[in-house]
Amino acid sequence: MQYRVAHLAYRTRNMEAALDFYVRALEFPHLFSIPGKQGEPWIEYLGTPDGRFIELFHPVGEEDPAGGGYLHLCLEVEDCAAAVRDLEQKGVAIVRPVSKGKDGNYQAWIKDPDGRDIEIMQLAEDSKQKAYLKSLGK
Repeated sequence: MQYRVAHLAYRTRNMEAALDFYVRALEFPHLFSIPGKQGEPWIEYLGTPDGRFIELFHPVGEEDPAGGGYLHLCLEVEDCAAAVRDLEQKGVAIVRPVSKGKDGNYQAWIKDPDGRDIEIMQLAEDSKQKAYLKSLGK
């Protein structure tokens, strides 16, 4: 099974400052937003020139006890269900089984030995992420 880094996800303390840094200073294009369950701002999706992504999560409430920082690593695979079977055969516990995410992509979740979240993701052909990759010729 081949795993590729798809995106890194970070919680922000100040979305305006984060977008200014990543979009203006680092010149990563802002691709799209994913709203939360109630339509509230949730995730801002940025692209990188090499076809990877950065997810910036909006702060939660006035005082986010977790603060800003790392949320999860996402590894892209061609077949999410096959990856889960492969990982299970290797003794890796599946924290959340394969399901369809809000962005239409298939995902499952595992943890590394230190308890950090890792998303295993299969891009849907009609996803916004896949459209961006196609625009880069990937």
